[in-house]
Amino acid sequence: MFNYSLTVTILKIATLFWALLVMAVDAAFIAKFNSYVWYGQTGSGFSASNAVIACAIFTMVYLGVALYFIFFVPAHVLISVMVDTICIGFLFIFAIGSVGALSSYVGWWGNFTGTSTLGSLLDATVGLGWVMVFLLLAILLIEVIVTLVNYGGSLDTWKTPFNELLVGSGGSLRGARGTKVESGVGAPAMQQAQAPAPVTSAV
Repeated sequence: MFNYSLTVTILKIATLFWALLVMAVDAAFIAKFNSYVWYGQTGSGFSASNAVIACAIFTMVYLGVALYFIFFVPAHVLISVMVDTICIGFLFIFAIGSVGALSSYVGWWGNFTGTSTLGSLLDATVGLGWVMVFLLLAILLIEVIVTLVNYGGSLDTWKTPFNELLVGSGGSLRGARGTKVESGVGAPAMQQAQAPAPVTSAV
């Protein structure tokens, strides 16, 4: 069966390193931008590009912390589905806004001579940024859809880490929505197993 927990973990690792790449290329773009003289003054930065760098840094920090807990404290509430969904959702909105704003400048540098390197760096930043957006969206969709469809929307479920929901199943789905999974951390506990009634012998 498809291993959802492993897939999400790999996506988080890939997104962390991709955000690092976005930050590096965007920093090179800003450095190049600041090396030009604009209307008699040295460039002081690029707000949309700075927003992309900030988003990449926030993404790296959050995913770095989340991956630490996934590998070393897997049952911690700080990586629950609810917290992860809120944080990834915020990063996704921040990314789509900042990268979208920067995208409006693509092709604009063609109006100036000697700015081909600047334009290439901008194009690379925007392209890498949109990939980061879709990686964040993929993580968000997998966690939300798998949780809702197979484990319901109870508070106990959303307070459980995504990987712990699938514990004991090798990371795959383990039954229809509402069915009880193995007891322990991550079990939705939709039903509680009943203890067998004591047997009394007739005298």
